[in-house]
Amino acid sequence: MKSATDAVVDALAHRHRRTVLRTVAQNEQGTTSVATLTDAVADVESSDRLSDDEHRQRILIALHHRHLPKMDDAGLIRYDTGDGRVRGALDGPEQDLLESIDAHERHESASFLP
Repeated sequence: MKSATDAVVDALAHRHRRTVLRTVAQNEQGTTSVATLTDAVADVESSDRLSDDEHRQRILIALHHRHLPKMDDAGLIRYDTGDGRVRGALDGPEQDLLESIDAHERHESASFLP
């Protein structure tokens, strides 16, 4: 059985889930629709092989069936499948971990700039 720490680290390992957390954290109303999260993920990940609609549909399916349930199980969000809304649940250590990952990603991106 996974520890709570392992579940959080595993949930933060995928870039789509980190995008979800950033998007939820920026929403001042407290909840975010799955449609908004789909748009946010699609905006940071393009697909040359699929139409825009197909790309968004695949992201929506992945969020609904894989990413959001995993994040809910880890306690990072609360996902209401009935109304398609996500509420943030990050606190202290989880927020610190996400900020550390963000700092690492910024550093990594800066390393590749000419």
